[in-house]
Amino acid sequence: MFNQIIAGILSFLLMIFPWSGTLLSLYQSASFPGEKVVIQNIVDAINARDIDAIEAMFSLDTKQNTANLRGNIGALIDAVDGEIISETQHSGYASDESGTGKAISRRSWARRLKTAMQTYILDISWTIVNTSAPREVGLNSLTLSDTQGNILVTTYHPK
Repeated sequence: MFNQIIAGILSFLLMIFPWSGTLLSLYQSASFPGEKVVIQNIVDAINARDIDAIEAMFSLDTKQNTANLRGNIGALIDAVDGEIISETQHSGYASDESGTGKAISRRSWARRLKTAMQTYILDISWTIVNTSAPREVGLNSLTLSDTQGNILVTTYHPK
């Protein structure tokens, strides 16, 4: 709730000061729902076989520059054999850059997904802040692998 209020205030200020990199960075950070929410939403969408819910999380840039994104999401959902019954952390990565009027913050999470039939690793790549390319903010890619690291499906296929 607090983040929504802050995001609303920052959105208003951005209308007054549209070229403020600092305000844009703060707005993008406040708009990010958080790692746990993102991961739970992805797991829920896979279990519900909801392509639209996953597609809505992708950045505008990824939606416009990925060949057959909906088909790739569907293939990822279809590759998961059964309902996900547990999800645990496998690994993670953070990258933050800032400099003259720009800020970029990216996160990658690898989660261990377990069904009654198999265990998978789901790599999630998300851009939280990018003041120089705001269209990149959001989900960038999903990659599903087996526990030996063999890629089963990835959503990343540039046009």
